[in-house]
Amino acid sequence: RYAPDSVKFAEALASTLAEIAFGDQLRARGDKSPDGLRMAAEDIVFGTFLTSLGPITAVNSETGEVQIRDLQTKTSLTIRVTADSRLKKMPDMREMFVSMMKGGKPAAADPEPASMAQMLDHLPPCTIDDLKAGSTVVVTATKGARSDMVTAIMLVANIDGLIQMAQMQSGEKGLSPDR
Repeated sequence: RYAPDSVKFAEALASTLAEIAFGDQLRARGDKSPDGLRMAAEDIVFGTFLTSLGPITAVNSETGEVQIRDLQTKTSLTIRVTADSRLKKMPDMREMFVSMMKGGKPAAADPEPASMAQMLDHLPPCTIDDLKAGSTVVVTATKGARSDMVTAIMLVANIDGLIQMAQMQSGEKGLSPDR
């Protein structure tokens, strides 16, 4: 099982198959069968992962901690940012829109739509110093030893424009950070 607050194979704790819970994510290393349908696993590691969304309420770059107000639970959540955490930043949607209105052309569409993982990989990186109170982030994290603290696997900043677009498309206001 992944150790609390870690996603490293090397830090995984000994466990049993009976401990795998519904909703856990599992990774295996080993040899695939020639048809690719089976695997002889040498190592299996699993764990519970969380995704949280909310506006930043505080940033402490010295301790590597970001506080958000989780929009789902309405509670404060501390996000630990480590050397293994990936921080990405969405481009400013307003700047993109203004650029397009001034004659800029959007990039040509790929014939194959990108997966979410590919899109996230192409986002520009950022640092904890780029994060500002009031901006909304989404974080994927390991379940921590404490319920009010998680360790970021990936944190995507500046998602306010995405939330606004989703609200316009759905006609809902439920994701608003001020609610």
